[in-house]
Amino acid sequence: MGKVKVTCPNCSKDFEVDENATRGKCPYCKISLIFENVEEKFKPSSLPAEEPKRRRREVLEEKVNVSYIENLVDMLPMKSEPEPKEISDVAVMELIEKETDEADGSDIEKKVDKILKNRG
Repeated sequence: MGKVKVTCPNCSKDFEVDENATRGKCPYCKISLIFENVEEKFKPSSLPAEEPKRRRREVLEEKVNVSYIENLVDMLPMKSEPEPKEISDVAVMELIEKETDEADGSDIEKKVDKILKNRG
């Protein structure tokens, strides 16, 4: 089995892997990697006609620090009440608040008190 040269996307150091390898780790920074076959294109003058094109591995993925991302998500503020995005939404919310205030009975109580004063 032949070896191919790979460059780590994290630490930019070169190392060799088996040409059939699909997964591995960088020996320097220890991140997990997935490899893909990529053909290098050489200039015709530098490549003899009988020599086949060499294959090179390209790194597709690296390991992600999940706990760091979870901590960042946990720090995001949690809002339970929706905020209005447009002025029409604000108007509707104010109208609903006014209707609920009137439903408390404050106006009705005033009218009843006025009628009772007039009667008696």
